[in-house]
Amino acid sequence: MKRANLNEDEVTRIIIMSTMTMQDTGALADLIAQRSASGGLDLGCHYYICGDGEVLRPVACEQRGDFIPRYGRTSIVIVLEGGLDEESKPTKYYSTDQLVALQTIVRHMGSLYPMAQPTFYRELFRGINPVIEHEDYLNA
Repeated sequence: MKRANLNEDEVTRIIIMSTMTMQDTGALADLIAQRSASGGLDLGCHYYICGDGEVLRPVACEQRGDFIPRYGRTSIVIVLEGGLDEESKPTKYYSTDQLVALQTIVRHMGSLYPMAQPTFYRELFRGINPVIEHEDYLNA
């Protein structure tokens, strides 16, 4: 099934979140399995940034994503792999390559969708996925 296109004037957010997993521990495979089990065709996000900085593009940036269905028509979603340390405790550690990739993507999306502002998952859903914050992104 083909995804609907985003309307440039409706895109107001570039949502940034983490997987809340350890880096490089099969987070991507787990997310794909979860999405498949719930009927998803793909990851549903526009960008997935692996722990080593590799960038995957599951959904084209001109199409609506469904990673967070409530915001599908008004946002671009970027997911960073990580967010938990080896003891499964929340951590703000992301590799330099991840943060550089994140900044590059946000700048590019800002040029495509000038009304869109970086929005961190915690700002939308208080207390959930609190790992990445504005200062982490800005200080990379």
